[in-house]
Amino acid sequence: MERAPSSPSTSIVLTPIDLEQITRRDRPTAQARILRLLGIPFVVHPTDGNLTVSRAAAEGVLGAPIGAAPVQSQGYDVNVEGIRTHGQTTAAQ
Repeated sequence: MERAPSSPSTSIVLTPIDLEQITRRDRPTAQARILRLLGIPFVVHPTDGNLTVSRAAAEGVLGAPIGAAPVQSQGYDVNVEGIRTHGQTTAAQ
């Protein structure tokens, strides 16, 4: 059963889509394994076996609101050659 994602402020539990995005798994048993590894508490629903995860608990562990826009890159370039040669002297001096 496919459900539309809810906005973070309207639901106290994660949607099935939220769970799939966090765990990158679609089966509840696989999702449970990943949630345990991440340290996110959950309960198994007694009638259908689906997982119920508190939005606040998941956000607390992950450190960011679920469904928040990703942080945009500032477009900085890394000077790898400068890092490699930092502190080295040249023989031609």
